[in-house]
Amino acid sequence: MYAQTKMSDVMPRMLAAIAAGSILLGAPIAKAQTVTKTDEEITTLDPFTVNSEQDVGYGAKFSAGASRINMENLSVSATVITLNEKFLSDLKPVELFDALKYVSGVAGNGNTLNSSQVTLRGYQTNIEYRDGIRETVGSIDGGGQFDPFSTARMEIIKGPAGVLFGATTVGGIFNRVSKRPLNRQETSVRLTGGGDDFKRLDIDSTGPVGRSESLKYRAGLVWQDAETFLGGVYDRFGVFGVVQWAPSSSTTVSTRYEYQHNTAPVSWSSWFMNRLGQVSSFLDREVTPNEPWERNDFEKHMLEVNTTTQLNAHLATRFVARYDFSDEWMEAIIKNAVQFYDRNNVYLGREIPSGGLPTVSFDNPSRFGSIRMTRDRRYDFGGTSSGSVNFDVTCDYVFGPTTHKAFLYSGLETVDFEYNRITYTYSVFDFLNPVNEPNKGTRSTNPRQNFAETRTNRAFNAGFQDNIGILDDRVVFAAGGRYDWAENTTVDPIVNANVRRSGQDWTFKYGVVGKVRPGIALFAQHSETFEPLGGLDHLGQPFKNLEGVNDEVGVKLELFKGGLVSTFSVFDARLKNQVLSGDTLPDGRREQIQIGENNTEGWEVDFAWQVSPSLAFLGGYGDLTSVNERKIRIRHVPQGPNYKVFGKYSFLTGPIKGFEVGLGYVYVNDRAGDNNDSFNIPDFSTWDMVLNYRWGMVDLSLVVRNLTDETYINTGGSERRAQVGEFRTIRFSTAYRF
Repeated sequence: MYAQTKMSDVMPRMLAAIAAGSILLGAPIAKAQTVTKTDEEITTLDPFTVNSEQDVGYGAKFSAGASRINMENLSVSATVITLNEKFLSDLKPVELFDALKYVSGVAGNGNTLNSSQVTLRGYQTNIEYRDGIRETVGSIDGGGQFDPFSTARMEIIKGPAGVLFGATTVGGIFNRVSKRPLNRQETSVRLTGGGDDFKRLDIDSTGPVGRSESLKYRAGLVWQDAETFLGGVYDRFGVFGVVQWAPSSSTTVSTRYEYQHNTAPVSWSSWFMNRLGQVSSFLDREVTPNEPWERNDFEKHMLEVNTTTQLNAHLATRFVARYDFSDEWMEAIIKNAVQFYDRNNVYLGREIPSGGLPTVSFDNPSRFGSIRMTRDRRYDFGGTSSGSVNFDVTCDYVFGPTTHKAFLYSGLETVDFEYNRITYTYSVFDFLNPVNEPNKGTRSTNPRQNFAETRTNRAFNAGFQDNIGILDDRVVFAAGGRYDWAENTTVDPIVNANVRRSGQDWTFKYGVVGKVRPGIALFAQHSETFEPLGGLDHLGQPFKNLEGVNDEVGVKLELFKGGLVSTFSVFDARLKNQVLSGDTLPDGRREQIQIGENNTEGWEVDFAWQVSPSLAFLGGYGDLTSVNERKIRIRHVPQGPNYKVFGKYSFLTGPIKGFEVGLGYVYVNDRAGDNNDSFNIPDFSTWDMVLNYRWGMVDLSLVVRNLTDETYINTGGSERRAQVGEFRTIRFSTAYRF
């Protein structure tokens, strides 16, 4: 796909070429004088917060996540994609992934409907950052679930962001930007209903407290009572509240509390695949070996105190203290071997042959008399508590011919984690003669405890990044470094383990942006990440630390007064000590092996385009290859071309003024179904439709996911399980704003 020369070998030359070319092209039109901001202008702006009023349609010209301070994207030497308030409002996602799927390089990776696990640029990446700080997520089969009700916008920072965010994946991070208090009084109440007995209530209210100009609030609530397309429980309840006080024009103090209790199914459809790549689509797609009592409960509290102070025209500080804790429990059916019998009850084999058994073909399914799945019942329970303190300093100053936007920070974090598992042998399920077992107790035998793990993590970090501009910021150099120290303690009496490990490392980044013409910038960046891994492998040995690097070059556009915002990039990412999960062992643990190196390389383009006041688009196109050291494709990562786009047309005049029509299309290429790439998940495409109508203070909406009711495989798993994607869902909502 690429020449033999690695991008890392030529990165220094690329940086020099971009800088030199930008100087030559930009010097004739660079301003002679340096533009400085007055004290009044700076004290009215929060350097850590993005003002969404600067957006044009779906296009965001500024972001905070890519540099942890508010900066123009054209001056940032990294790929950052923003899904702003306008896009989320139009799309009305119930899951964050409903919106994230329109970003290039993003694909689903979770086993549950509302999992926070996705892949980004070829690497599993949890949705676990809020306002630039890592947030505790659940650890039991799904990795945590976050409802979008408190999220104002999503920032996707691609590539390792270890210098700014610490332990991140090589793919990048998803940063949820929280809803904040507004100066205007506004309240909205939205009711949603639809198929699968879906009922939902959203309330969002903000404004000043009384007649105060220095005190304002924002509060929200979500309540949901529903089922999934496979019949599992799909309930939610959450509240959040923020109070922000400005005792002076240069200081703000805010307190935030949020609570979420999400109940999700652990649902797999009936389908699976054989060695020939055939899907068992002759089975009813709505038949599932799950039981009605299965559920995954995730309950989370978060409390945060944030103080921002503008010391003078060039120096600002931020102090953030956050404490969160969660409880999680899950009862689920674990699917084991699938065995085939003919109509005379003669054993034909398994869908994964062993020994000399032949491959079972699905060409003539009428010959099957029964298809039996052996099952276990599993009960997992645990909890996580986390506390962190972060102190940030940002400097905006001029030194000789250079301008500087510097960021210095330090942080302390502590995480306590507990995880338990009890497994029972459960009754066999027959796909051709399905019978559910509502009484779990009478069918459960042979209880055994597999896990009783407690883990404690302590960490300290300190780092810096400076964005150095010359020629009126037409050329911006970025350089930064971070020091991390972490200590992990893991105790598990089941395997007689008591291990304490500590590690420390430096990570670095450097890059350059050259604005060759107004609204056109070239960029190049080298970035790293370091992730200390706690826990043990299946042999009771501690994991080695993950180390990742990424080299990237690209072009950024901001044309037509911000109406067109786009980023094109070519990247080469490598991750050492990747953990691969293998077969399930007799004690219920998964075999886990750390191999040498994973490699992902490719190119992507993302764009947001306000073509006219009536027509807007957002989408992306990407083409990547992601394999491990054995040249085996990484599980659930679409290989080759993938593309997606959402477009909306608004009627601004005439008899249907206020009416909007939106269509979304997503194409996902084929993927490896499991960690050994023993079967292939076929490519698929889906359409979404959104109809909105605003009449005065009333909003009416119709959202249809999977418009054509496409039957497709969303994810795979061990034993060649093939999870059917969500069926067509139709939801109608009405909102009243006052």
